[in-house]
Amino acid sequence: MPKRFLIFAGGIVLTVILVGIYFAVSDKGVSGINNTMTQYDSTMSQYSDMTYSMLGSTTSGSEIVDMIQDIKNDGVSIVVTNGSGQAKTYTYVSVTADSSTDLKNIKDKSMKEYYINPTASFESSVTRDVNDIITMVSFKQVK
Repeated sequence: MPKRFLIFAGGIVLTVILVGIYFAVSDKGVSGINNTMTQYDSTMSQYSDMTYSMLGSTTSGSEIVDMIQDIKNDGVSIVVTNGSGQAKTYTYVSVTADSSTDLKNIKDKSMKEYYINPTASFESSVTRDVNDIITMVSFKQVK
């Protein structure tokens, strides 16, 4: 009888030790995954910043048109104030929608609201949120 009790008690102790090891290892794994995701988010934010930070103080209209045509789903809006003084906002949703006329009219001189002169110069500015992530890039045509 005491031999069975010792085997049973040993089994319980071994089970508790194995469960403890499992939780210790899995906790480190979850912590490692969280750290990796934080580093990934930081890297992607820096990449987004580099994309928009490479803009000089003045940018050509053709560069802006290319940027709008290649707009990414990264939460950044592009606001362009053209020569007529009208501001137009471009986002991933507005540019990729099937019914979007923005891209069609962006090169049409008769559409003053949309037209971006490819040879004109535009001053650029960047707006960031409280987390220092770029949320908007604004361009205003220099007369």
